[in-house]
Amino acid sequence: MQPVLRIAHRAGPGGVRVVEVLGEADMDTTGQLQVALRKAVAARPAPVAVVVDCSGLEFCAAAGLNALLRGREAALEAGVAFRLAAPRRQMRQLLRPTETDRVFTVDRARPAAVAAADGSGAAANGAPRANGRPHRAGAPTAGSPGAAAAVRRW
Repeated sequence: MQPVLRIAHRAGPGGVRVVEVLGEADMDTTGQLQVALRKAVAARPAPVAVVVDCSGLEFCAAAGLNALLRGREAALEAGVAFRLAAPRRQMRQLLRPTETDRVFTVDRARPAAVAAADGSGAAANGAPRANGRPHRAGAPTAGSPGAAAAVRRW
């Protein structure tokens, strides 16, 4: 059976671009994911942040992780914050041993920008990151006015 990956883009509040990823990110679907992330970063008007909603990502292989890392790199080069939101257990288990949980900003639950964009109201503002470490005190969140500047500073 061919892996399926569905991706939806939408504008969130405060200049946030939400990329919802559903299905499996592996060698067969990484090209699709890379294109979607590049489009999100290059969207007009320019986003302040790109939030990848991983709550529907059932499986993420190393190739999918690589696509996310490339998306993050493109976002940082463009001065755009990049976050992963609500990764499932399998993805969290991939992030930990590869230590990419230290590279990505990871929100355990869907943050306000994601919930507001889809109207679910299932926000978790200020939720700890999936790696268990709290966000830096005073660190801007995706969609806050200082988010883009913070990316350049950190």
